[in-house]
Amino acid sequence: MNEQSNNVLAEEFRFFMTWGKYRDKLGLSISEHEDVRLAVDKAYIDMSTRTIKGLSLEFKGNKDLKKACKDEKWEETKNSLIDGCKKQLTYSIIELFKFYAKATENKTGAENSNIDFSEKLVKISNRFLDEYKSAMNELNKLISKVQNSDTYKYTIDVENIKYGKAQKIVNMTCKYLMLFSDASDYQKVFQQCEMPLDSKILEYYNNTIVTSLNESKNSKIQRCNTAWSNLEYDEYEDIQKNIKEFCESNKNTDLNLTGFPLIDEFTIWKNQINQINK
Repeated sequence: MNEQSNNVLAEEFRFFMTWGKYRDKLGLSISEHEDVRLAVDKAYIDMSTRTIKGLSLEFKGNKDLKKACKDEKWEETKNSLIDGCKKQLTYSIIELFKFYAKATENKTGAENSNIDFSEKLVKISNRFLDEYKSAMNELNKLISKVQNSDTYKYTIDVENIKYGKAQKIVNMTCKYLMLFSDASDYQKVFQQCEMPLDSKILEYYNNTIVTSLNESKNSKIQRCNTAWSNLEYDEYEDIQKNIKEFCESNKNTDLNLTGFPLIDEFTIWKNQINQINK
């Protein structure tokens, strides 16, 4: 096997380790549905659906539900419903990036394009959240049809699927798009994106961002004591506003921030991991 063949195999393996599948075309484009879907699928894992009570459809200790799940192929139904949510999210993200990238090319700039990027992100997140919860309710209808006194114990806990999970899949999808071959064509879009929230980022938020802003503004910004997955929109929005202000105020300082939250997340997250590994 020659060196060129080795390089091809290595790139194919790199692609597989990043995106979870092999394919001939290794270049990724933000305008291609199939490509963006790879980012959505990866971000769905980051959404930590394993914490959603009942979603596994394991039905431990309930033979009636296990039988119904197998006979009626509930797992296939679940995957189909989730796939529908992912398809819509993929389409929405592509349209958002396409629309905003085009707007920033205009001479008047994005500021005069009547586009509020943050509001559009919120709409996309809320739509995904509504559609996802609706899909889970469809599964609950199947579960509830089984005549069993314990059925209610096994339904999916839809009410506790919060905005925090929706922001995770949307913001992580945007982050993964920065790895795409044509990401440089969308730099102005990435500059408008929000920082994905997880435990490491919230730790930095509480220990550094809140302290810094309170000292510089003599304010009383509250620490976040809510797990990222349980965040409601209002608390999430306040956190994002504070993160944006912190990033902008520390632009070109020794913190090596750019002033753009999504881009600065790479630096902050890396620093948090390095602190753990010291």
